[in-house]
Amino acid sequence: MPQMNGVEVLKNVKQKYPEIVVIMTTAVATEESRKECLEIGAAEYLIKPIDFKELLEIIKNRIQPTVKN
Repeated sequence: MPQMNGVEVLKNVKQKYPEIVVIMTTAVATEESRKECLEIGAAEYLIKPIDFKELLEIIKNRIQPTVKN
């Protein structure tokens, strides 16, 4: 992203909308980045290529329970 990186986007989103569930994805993973994202408030941190079965399970377990009817 030309303007900011994913961690900066995560910080902005969580500051403005703390209730939003964020699943971070990256092609260049480091333990430091993972730790930082989770501390900021990411629900999950996935490394590309994404296992879509795993992603669907995360969505079912993390996102759907937070949806209010």
